[in-house]
Amino acid sequence: MAKHRRNNQSFSRMNKSNNRSSSKKYEQFSDYIEFGAPQEKPIELTEEEIRLRDTPLFELYPDATLINNWDELVNCGIESDTHYLRFDEEDKIGGRVCNGWIKSKEDDDSWGTYLSTHTFYGANVKTYRESTHQLQKCGFNVIIKNWDGETI
Repeated sequence: MAKHRRNNQSFSRMNKSNNRSSSKKYEQFSDYIEFGAPQEKPIELTEEEIRLRDTPLFELYPDATLINNWDELVNCGIESDTHYLRFDEEDKIGGRVCNGWIKSKEDDDSWGTYLSTHTFYGANVKTYRESTHQLQKCGFNVIIKNWDGETI
């Protein structure tokens, strides 16, 4: 894509002064825009996605087991017909599990779904909700607790 200047200043002229602050150094790039670049469109959610986003987890999954931490997830004993949970020894920190994988029983060679160290957090990105939905989708009837204190 072609880059075009928005104003009459030349790039080299903007760069001549070495005594500009570091924030000024980055401002020089704001004078250039890309034409033909795809514009971001607002994300349109389906009714089901809105329901999953807005409904409290205990209403969505009333019979699910609340999982408060990694130790409970590792030792919960909850089975799935199609998937299993894998926690690797080499990923432990201080002898404790802090991440894992949801793996398919049919295709063990596939990457699976990664459960990150942020699985139980939720203040901004609602990772605990996404983790809960993914575990439910894979046959684990659990709800991940939010360590950031938001109501589940």
